[in-house]
Formats: sequence, C-alpha cells, structure tokens
Amino acid sequence: MSVGVEMISSDANLVETAELMRSRDVGAPPVRESDEVVGIVTDRDIVIRAIAMSKCPAKTFIGACRDS
Repeated sequence: MSVGVEMISSDANLVETAELMRSRDVGAPPVRESDEVVGIVTDRDIVIRAIAMSKCPAKTFIGACRDS
C-alpha cells in the first residue's frame, strides 16, 4: 500500500480533478466523501460520463458522475 495517497473529494468538479491528475501524475485518484473512500475516478470516466454527454466540466462534480 502507498502512504500519502492523493485523493479527490466527491464535490470537486471535473476541472479540479483533471488538474490534480495532471499535476500529481495520477491516473486514478480515489474519491472520498467525508472520511470514506467511495470509489476512483479515471480519465475515461471524465470523457465517457461527462464530456461525451456535453456536461460542463466546471459545473459537473465527481459525485454526480458516479452512477451515470
């Protein structure tokens, strides 16, 4: 296991998520709600569940893409 894993909050938007992935060179950061890990997000999630569905990246939150 890794120590100090970079996580993203489920209320982060897609732009913030993509910026974290680029700046930290992370391909699939864990998504957290409160103190609980609820999943991961990938670049494919961003493309397939948001961009391809014409959702605005600045107004679409990670938590909203989970069940799309």
